[in-house]
Amino acid sequence: MKTHLLVGSLLAACGGGGLDGPDLSGVYQVTEMLESNNSCDPQTPVAMPDAFFLLEPKELFGHDYFHHMICDSAEPASCSEGGSVGPLDTALDDGWQGGIGYASGSAPPCLLGYAFGIATESGPDRVRVEERSYADREAPTCDANDATERGTTMPCIGSTVWLGTRVGDL
Repeated sequence: MKTHLLVGSLLAACGGGGLDGPDLSGVYQVTEMLESNNSCDPQTPVAMPDAFFLLEPKELFGHDYFHHMICDSAEPASCSEGGSVGPLDTALDDGWQGGIGYASGSAPPCLLGYAFGIATESGPDRVRVEERSYADREAPTCDANDATERGTTMPCIGSTVWLGTRVGDL
């Protein structure tokens, strides 16, 4: 089984050099975490929420983005790679957003998916991070470009929201 990833506009836009949007960098203590396993309307509090998360500025092919990681403590060294929110590579007035399209399988039907993330300022030293997952499990094509193009028009299969207060700088 093949899996193909397409990182949103990172591969399409190779310009960059300096953050063009709000600086959300830092370590945040989770004050609330909500999820939904079947919709984009997370209202269920997570019984054992993550303790902290980190938003770290990064650069790929000259393009700036923010990377989200889950942390065990307020120390950046406690953060693990592979945070669930994809690269937040598009600046907004109050934050950053981005998405990743992927395809898995080698012949129809195959799985197309799209992970969309957004991090926005919600007050002084406060951030709201949301991840939404979209998928088509019976897609007629197995192309990550198709997943990216279809994006949020596919059915939403789950979402998570982290609300946090900045407790450390990078």
